[in-house]
Amino acid sequence: MMANYCDNCGCRKLNGYCTGCEEEAYIAFVQAPDYEFSEPFMEKAWQQEKDRNKGGDHA
Repeated sequence: MMANYCDNCGCRKLNGYCTGCEEEAYIAFVQAPDYEFSEPFMEKAWQQEKDRNKGGDHA
């Protein structure tokens, strides 16, 4: 299975999330979905999720 890489920064993607520019979203929604994160962390995670779902390259 080939690894996917982010078009934006070139980092490897895990479960569809870039470990570089979508790190917070990956942690919040894949690694530890039951964990209570801080509000600023979750705001960043949701923004990354929203940008990710647009399907384009949004830095």
